[in-house]
Amino acid sequence: MNNKDLRIIGMLFSIITLSLLIWMNMGKETKMTVKVAGWDMEYTISDRKLVKEDFENIELGSSLSEIEEKFGEPDGWAGSGILWPVYVLEDGSAVELVFKEITLCEDLEAVYLYKDGEEFVLKE
Repeated sequence: MNNKDLRIIGMLFSIITLSLLIWMNMGKETKMTVKVAGWDMEYTISDRKLVKEDFENIELGSSLSEIEEKFGEPDGWAGSGILWPVYVLEDGSAVELVFKEITLCEDLEAVYLYKDGEEFVLKE
């Protein structure tokens, strides 16, 4: 074999290896972590483009099912014992929804924003 043959074989091997690596990672979900009320919540990155203003316009008293109709399922749940639904916003901050009726997630009572390690009240 001459140098030209070795280069061609090397390039083919590189292309095959790169293709296999790409194929093996396709469909894998990218996980991230966000801190909500002192808890680390792992979530899968979605293509939703939610912003703070989306949640400022939610009416208090809404149920989780009504909110899910607008925004889809929550990105995760945070808490200990009592778990609250959390949506991750486009900028990486998180919104936690707190309900009066805990078991059924009905009657939205408050909406909190968690950004850069701080908690902000969006609605109460």
